[in-house]
Amino acid sequence: MSTGGGVATERAGASGREAGTGNGEAALVAGPPGGPAAVSAPEVTFSDGVGGTTRCALTWPVATGRPPLAAVVDVFTRLGVEVVDHDRPPAGAFGSRAPERDEYLLRLPEAPDPASAGPAPTGPASAGVAPVGAPAAREVFGQLFVAVWTGQAELDEFTRLALTAGVPWREVDVIRAAWRFLHQTGVSLSHGYAARTVLANPAFAHGLLDFFRARFDPDYAGPDHAGPDHAGPDHAGPNRAGPNHSDPDCPGADHRAAGAAAASARLEALLAAVASLDQDRILRGLRDVLAAVIRTNHYQRDAAGRPKPALALKIASSRLGLLPAPRPWVEVFVTSPTVEGVHMRGGRVARGGLRFSDRPEDYRTEVHGLYRAQVTKNVVIVPDGAKGAFVLHEPTLPAMNFPSTRPGVPADLPPGPGQDRPDATRSGRAWQIGGEVGAAYRTFVSALLDVTDNLVGGKPVGPERTVCYDEPDTYLVVAADKGTATFSDLANEIAAEYGYWLGDAFASGGSAGYDHKAMGITARGAWESARQHLRELGVDADRDPFTAVGIGDMSGDVFGNGVLRSRSMRLVAAFDHRHIFIDPDPDPAASFAERQRLYDLPSSSWADYDPKVLSPGGGVFRRDARRVELSARAREILGLPPAPAPTGADGASGAEGGGPPVAVAVGDGGGGVDSDSGGGGMSPVELIQALLRAPVDLLYNGGIGTYVKASTEDHGDAADHANDAVRVDADELRARVVVEGGNLGLTQAGRVELAHLGGKINTDFLDNSAGVDTSDREVNLKILLAGAVDDGELTLAGRDELLRSLTDDVAASVLDDSAQQAVAVSLAATYAPVFLDRHIRLLRNLEARSGLVRSLEHLPSESRLEELRTARTGLTRPELALLQAKAKTLVRQELLDSPLPDAKALDLIAQRYFPPAVRERFADRISEHPLVREIIATRLANELVNRMGPGFVFRLEEQVGVTTADAARAYAAAAALFGLDGLWAALDRRGDAMPAADELAGRRAAREFHELAAEWLLRHARGPAGTTTVTGRLRGPATDLAASFGVGAGAGASGRGGVGGGTAVDADLTARIAGLGALGTALDLLVTAPRPAPAAIEDAAAVHEVLGGWLGLAGLHARLADAAADSHWTLAAKAALRARLTELWATLDWLVLAAARADAPTSPGIAEPTSTGWDAEAYLAGGARALTARWLVRRADAVGPFTAVLAELAGEPPSGEPRPRAARRSGFRPTDVRVGTGPVDVAAATVAIRELRLLVERVQFTDDGLGPRLRDG
Repeated sequence: MSTGGGVATERAGASGREAGTGNGEAALVAGPPGGPAAVSAPEVTFSDGVGGTTRCALTWPVATGRPPLAAVVDVFTRLGVEVVDHDRPPAGAFGSRAPERDEYLLRLPEAPDPASAGPAPTGPASAGVAPVGAPAAREVFGQLFVAVWTGQAELDEFTRLALTAGVPWREVDVIRAAWRFLHQTGVSLSHGYAARTVLANPAFAHGLLDFFRARFDPDYAGPDHAGPDHAGPDHAGPNRAGPNHSDPDCPGADHRAAGAAAASARLEALLAAVASLDQDRILRGLRDVLAAVIRTNHYQRDAAGRPKPALALKIASSRLGLLPAPRPWVEVFVTSPTVEGVHMRGGRVARGGLRFSDRPEDYRTEVHGLYRAQVTKNVVIVPDGAKGAFVLHEPTLPAMNFPSTRPGVPADLPPGPGQDRPDATRSGRAWQIGGEVGAAYRTFVSALLDVTDNLVGGKPVGPERTVCYDEPDTYLVVAADKGTATFSDLANEIAAEYGYWLGDAFASGGSAGYDHKAMGITARGAWESARQHLRELGVDADRDPFTAVGIGDMSGDVFGNGVLRSRSMRLVAAFDHRHIFIDPDPDPAASFAERQRLYDLPSSSWADYDPKVLSPGGGVFRRDARRVELSARAREILGLPPAPAPTGADGASGAEGGGPPVAVAVGDGGGGVDSDSGGGGMSPVELIQALLRAPVDLLYNGGIGTYVKASTEDHGDAADHANDAVRVDADELRARVVVEGGNLGLTQAGRVELAHLGGKINTDFLDNSAGVDTSDREVNLKILLAGAVDDGELTLAGRDELLRSLTDDVAASVLDDSAQQAVAVSLAATYAPVFLDRHIRLLRNLEARSGLVRSLEHLPSESRLEELRTARTGLTRPELALLQAKAKTLVRQELLDSPLPDAKALDLIAQRYFPPAVRERFADRISEHPLVREIIATRLANELVNRMGPGFVFRLEEQVGVTTADAARAYAAAAALFGLDGLWAALDRRGDAMPAADELAGRRAAREFHELAAEWLLRHARGPAGTTTVTGRLRGPATDLAASFGVGAGAGASGRGGVGGGTAVDADLTARIAGLGALGTALDLLVTAPRPAPAAIEDAAAVHEVLGGWLGLAGLHARLADAAADSHWTLAAKAALRARLTELWATLDWLVLAAARADAPTSPGIAEPTSTGWDAEAYLAGGARALTARWLVRRADAVGPFTAVLAELAGEPPSGEPRPRAARRSGFRPTDVRVGTGPVDVAAATVAIRELRLLVERVQFTDDGLGPRLRDG
């Protein structure tokens, strides 16, 4: 090594694999595939300077030339290196191949004294920094400079740890990543302050890395064996699988646990010595973040032995108390010099979109909000919710703006999917941004796959060189989102490179997937909500004309397809980010045709609308116009007051020169601004607000943005500053129905406020769930068919053709899901006051068991709930939609936690999930689907909650003390016993032929009977064996009993009268619904019959009906119905009284028949019993009415006290006699007993039912005067 100003001979490579060429041409640093591209690096050599300085020579590659001096000095300075002097030899002649050279005199930073920083760290980088000027320090600096210059290492204050604390530069990434994640969680301290805190505590930095190394370095053999040559950060080592899934018996587990515990203890001791609260918050947070990590790719290597280009930390979010609720099941944080992002998952099987975020400072907050919404939306599909986002890092190195490419992005990177190369009309920088997003997406997705297990031969295989502290985790799917709409094929390409088992099911919607826009599926699903809302208002959306205002334009998927769902729609106005469309009196047929033309026109806008189709007074206006003049008719249709008289001859009040046009109507034809427009001017902002407030039938959101908030919120609550100017309050809306085909059109508080004011609205996650439903069905089909392709049963081309042929079947299933959800919310909302108590109790249960946070979900507080009870009202549709979704999530999870999905009988649910053509060919493969348990649990949870309401399962748990699996079994058994599946199917098929109110009443009747039957079954049998036994034993009698009340399939009309007057409805369906109430009171006939039974179950049913009228039992039962404003205990008391009433009622029914049978031989003409039982015609001569009448006449004394109590309940004055006199018996004539109407006082009803019990006992006394409890003794 020369001295003084001689030529330096000591050379530092960028790393163990980075070196100069030896001739000064270039030192190429080749990044791994998908990561930083090959970037030219200088050759760095050192020699001794004077006065403790170091002379550094940089020899620049010919390909790049010498960069600006300021750029290099900036790097040195930011690394904490002082530039004492600089010498730049003259450049070679033009065209010369000689490399250029810079020489710097530097003073490297001194490392702090480790002795003053706390307990000594251990591990490969724990020896601190060699004395200034030593070769080791220069080597570290040379590697670091080249890594920074080539974009492999970031340049910030954390980077100085490599020089001042001796931390290898790749391990600095771990600490920086922990801070970046901590910052995204809401720790608002600055990045620079955090870095300075860590720099001031080098022992803590080493302790963090010792802790991290002990837990995750696959080569770790304990602190006594660690060293730079053993497990350094750039140690390539052999590619081998590390100990996966925290196997306690794997080699080195004891060393690993001991090393981590020792490091943790040192960190705790160091934290105790920190005096500053802010510094403690930072350091403690870094420790907690790394302690919550359960996997990392930090020690993984690619096929060439190089580190991965991005660091991934898989974090068990539940372990981090600093995270806001609700915490994801897990999240993966990814960071690199070019990209940073996070991916949250709600469960082991989860899916959701990955977006390109424009919020680098708080993208995790953005993702967390979207994640919460996705978890709720995904209740209709198999996976839980997930969401991810990534951002681009701004260049940390100004010099990197001079070359043609930014570090890490190759110059020849192809445009991202759907992008074109630069041309004369598109700037090169715009294309470069597109390429950067594609490259960042590749890096981000690759890092996610780095910490995901694969399935090989049906068995999980963990990533190599990865220590895992969680169970096998094999399911990772992604979806398109904002900024990544065309990246599905790119994602599947990455998955293929990894050999990931999902193949092109990894990202749905690619070239071999379902095209959502072509299917129009999201809009069609939203239209199911619109159709249900309008039908409840008496409007047939497919035939009746109705007015609408829209948000979006015809080129958009959700808007364009949405406003093509009805030919009778009168779209009077719409707006997007470019134009405002007004058509006051559209011709439905002509405007539909024009909308169709625009939809088919590529990249159309409202400006392309044919003005000849516009009605008089209409027009298309630019949003950047200074003012818009509206016609009188346009003002009228928008509900605006008449325009004031014009102030000038031209009628353009307030118009000024020098700005955009005052009125910008596109085209003239039949539209445009007509002669009656004088004085009607307003700004485009005001006009959009007028559209949102318009008095129309439907406001349809098919665009992007949040346009409505609650009157109690400010614009910040909407988190959409781009639309602050046009946003209105929910109490200003006059649309009767609002449908959200697009996300976040209204805030949740705005939805609730609108619903309280009478507007019909669900939520965005319900209205537009058809898109995610379609994607998930595509994924599950591809998973299913992958085995057939692998086994040669299908070719890949054949699979693709089969998928295409299933498009209509998939769409039909998805739309049925959407319709079921919409009608379920309508049912809950229609009867919300009656169901309020069960909703309140469910809400508390969800808080306790699922982590629901009311304030986050805008659900009412306890005091607000009591206000609703007092006002005899209930939860709104948006609140009920959320409650419904949360209940499905909990039910699904509890089903998965039980063995129920493994039951062979439930395989039918999985079979029905797939289209018929798939079931016919691949039934066995469906049963072996990797997600068959999840499919069964999801479908069953949705059916339970859609049909039975969100509180069904919890109510059974409360009432009978059973598990979710028991409740599901009872639900299925009740359906089987009483033919309820057929009834529900008939309602689904033909219910829309009824008036909406009648259909909802019918569904409520079906729901209440089904719940009653399930609860009744659980009082008599539970568990798999008990349910199977009771179903087999009662199937025949239950079918006969249901048929007796006209409820059984094909039972026909029973003459009881329909639910309503829907003459278009099949009489059989109406009759079946009408018989449910009476059948519900007769269930105990199945278990109270004496043995042998005195008559058939049909005869008992007939007596049941007669007694119900003549003894007032049916009326008393009706008066015990739940009522709005009932307290929980009143409702519970009523339920208990109803159960006791029906039990006694059934007992009386059999007593009547038993008495008739006993009296039969003494009656003239009654035959002796045959071998098959009593002769029914002789035994029941005269029918149930005659038989019951005889029984009542003979027992008038016993019946009298009970009917007297009922008379008082009906409002009659007390008779003064405890029982009728014997003299009156001869004049007794059975007739319907008056019991009054309306809710009955619970205390009075209790007395009445006690008297009924006494009646049952009295009629069983023997001639010797013994009651039923003593007569057999």
